[in-house]
Amino acid sequence: MDQLLRWAAFEANDPEALAKFDLPIKVTPFYKDGKNRLWGMSIAFVKDGVTATTIGVKFDEEEVVRHEWVGRGSDGFPTLEGNSEDVLGANLEIRKEDDNVIDDEVRGAIRGFCQGLVAAINKYYAFGSAFVDEAT
Repeated sequence: MDQLLRWAAFEANDPEALAKFDLPIKVTPFYKDGKNRLWGMSIAFVKDGVTATTIGVKFDEEEVVRHEWVGRGSDGFPTLEGNSEDVLGANLEIRKEDDNVIDDEVRGAIRGFCQGLVAAINKYYAFGSAFVDEAT
């Protein structure tokens, strides 16, 4: 989540951000349990000096069990082995956080931001960094 927050903040402060998203955006981190755990971020899309809408990019409250490794059972199929622990936040969710009615301009800005966000997530999982590009 840290790299995604840094990516979003970089995109929001980029001089070309207005050309990319058609609207200025403001990124605010969201911490769970005070300031101990970065849990997501809120992105405000600003139109005519007023926040048109806010979307949240945050982990959900679902728990998932994580095991140390995957082994092979007596039947040859994979089995989860080793110590296990419950991890909170199984899914990353992108949701609109308010009930504001939006127009096509704001909808296009949200779409552009989300496409960039998904590309950053794919880069992170493929290459280990959300900031990798074709030149590196």
